[in-house]
Amino acid sequence: MKGANIADLDRQIVIKSTAISTGDAGEQIPGAVTSSTVWAKVNYRFGDEDVEANRVEMNSRVEFTVRYFSGITNKHWIEFDGFVFDIIHIEEKGRKRFHVLLTEKRV
Repeated sequence: MKGANIADLDRQIVIKSTAISTGDAGEQIPGAVTSSTVWAKVNYRFGDEDVEANRVEMNSRVEFTVRYFSGITNKHWIEFDGFVFDIIHIEEKGRKRFHVLLTEKRV
């Protein structure tokens, strides 16, 4: 990503994480919270098929390049274009300039 152009970050994505709240009876209730809404470059990588329980399922992988996001982990996920993408790999590019997030579309 050396010499990356900020203008390539032209799609808005939402990075989310899980937060635990306490219900009226004291039970823990998991919920989603928005960690940040950021601009990203979207690169549709590839799709492959898995056979699961005699069904063919298509896995879509998308690579999102964002400005460096301190604290991001694979426990976060991305919402983009009406779909949810689980982060499966995080790569830092350019000494805290960018993160490249390899994701898989949640089915």
